[in-house]
Amino acid sequence: MAQQAGRSRTEYQETVRHSLRVLKDLRDSRARNIEVRFYEDLPVFRLMFANDDVCLVSHYVFGEGDGSDVRDVYVRRKVGGRDTESIYYGFKQYFESMWKRANEWDFKSNLE
Repeated sequence: MAQQAGRSRTEYQETVRHSLRVLKDLRDSRARNIEVRFYEDLPVFRLMFANDDVCLVSHYVFGEGDGSDVRDVYVRRKVGGRDTESIYYGFKQYFESMWKRANEWDFKSNLE
C-alpha cells in the first residue's frame, strides 16, 4: 500500500497506527461502537453507510493524494418496492461481502 501511494513504509505504518489509536480512544473512552477490519484484497469502492437509507460512494485512486479530492456519490435506498431495484442494494451487498471476508482487528493489540 505504501509503495502504491508513493510513501515510505514507516511513514505509512505510523499513519495507520495513529488512526487506530484514535479509533481505540473513541471506542474505549467515549464508549463508541467501533469495529475495525483489514481486507486481504483492495476494495474497489469506499463506502460509508450513514444510515439504512443513504450511502456515500467513491472509488479508490492509489498513489494520487489522500482521496479527499475524489467526488462522492450519494446513493439512496429505494423506498417502497423491492430493494433489488435500487443500486443501494448492490453497494450494500458488496460491502457486506467484503466485511465478512475481512480480518477483525483486536483493540487490545499493541500499537507500538
